[in-house]
Amino acid sequence: MSFQDSQIISDNIVDNTFCITIDVDWSPDELIEMVVEILNSYKIKATFFTTHQVTINGHEIALHPNYTSIDTCKETITKLHDLFPNAKGVRGHRLASDEVLLSIYEKLGLLYQSGYLMLGMRNIRPIFLEFNIMEIPLFYMDRIHFDNSWYSKRGFSINSIDLDHPGLKVFDFHPIHIFLNTNKIELYEQAKKHYHEPKLLEPYRNKLKEGIGTYFNDLLQYISDSGKKTYTLLEIYEKYRKRA
Repeated sequence: MSFQDSQIISDNIVDNTFCITIDVDWSPDELIEMVVEILNSYKIKATFFTTHQVTINGHEIALHPNYTSIDTCKETITKLHDLFPNAKGVRGHRLASDEVLLSIYEKLGLLYQSGYLMLGMRNIRPIFLEFNIMEIPLFYMDRIHFDNSWYSKRGFSINSIDLDHPGLKVFDFHPIHIFLNTNKIELYEQAKKHYHEPKLLEPYRNKLKEGIGTYFNDLLQYISDSGKKTYTLLEIYEKYRKRA
């Protein structure tokens, strides 16, 4: 399918489907392992967008390149792809995306990207982009939850964001914010000097109030209790591609 033929996939397959994704963001192994253990306890498979060499069993591995300039894009994504040659998805750091990157992704055999934030919107579904790359949009990002006044003032209860309306809901979490239970940007700014030292991060954890960590756990409990369907992003790609 060419760019000119791009189309929104038909409405008859849009349902209340949930996807949990994790942007690893150079987190230390201890924080990644913590997130994996939580997911496994709920028997929920996630898509991990990786920034460096990690071992994550039982979940999908995708790529999370950090582009510093247009001149180094190909080198950056190629080096990361060499670490995970079976990866089929990508999400640029800071949600970076353009037609140059899409052409590189096609040449590397990547099938989808997930980097367009449609915060809390209804009826989200994948679309086809240039070079036959599928975009699987984001419904939620933890950073926006605690660093956006409109969202943060709603609090961090499971009822703070409407989860019952139709459409694909792709959630984006970061291990550091799950660990810290971040509820405001100031907490993260104070703690990040110890980003790679979990023992030194411990005193900064928000243990008294709701935050990203409690929301993450409550979301997984909600999914489990309500019997919502969950998929990795590659499974979403395969499911929607067949019906396009």
